[in-house]
Amino acid sequence: PALRHLVTDMLGLLLSKPGQPFGVRPIGIAKALVRLTGAFLVKDNREAVLEQQSPYEFGNAVAGGPEALPRTVAILLELHHDWIVLQTDIKNAFNTFPRKLIFLCVRRFPKLIPYFRTIYGAGCTVRFLNLDGRLVFEIVNSEGVVQGMADAGMAFDGAYGVLVEEIRILH
Repeated sequence: PALRHLVTDMLGLLLSKPGQPFGVRPIGIAKALVRLTGAFLVKDNREAVLEQQSPYEFGNAVAGGPEALPRTVAILLELHHDWIVLQTDIKNAFNTFPRKLIFLCVRRFPKLIPYFRTIYGAGCTVRFLNLDGRLVFEIVNSEGVVQGMADAGMAFDGAYGVLVEEIRILH
């Protein structure tokens, strides 16, 4: 725990985003080694991810999944004219995602629990630097998943799949 910050601290970047406060959106960029480790862990657990997250997951561990999804939907709608498609978009989804939901998903992947505890078990410091490399300000991020990391998509989609399954069972 004392050295955790060496892995979890991130570099902050302000993206231009109209409609956001001050016209920018802060994001944290994880260290390359952390992103690479997450990608290898997801790849190493590909079969378990597919088994646990199917049929709701197309972005993680599914070759060509994001490209195949729109075509699959189009074919299904051609075959079933009485069906409708409901598409949702969760505003700022990755940043507002409660971390306790991450652990609902990850508990199905015991080999990944230590990694997720390290990355998401506590807040991480995001440092914003000026062009000279000097610290301008820092924030502590204790919600959401880290965008751009393979494990983030897996955790988000896995927990979202749990919600979809609950809705399916209730209706």
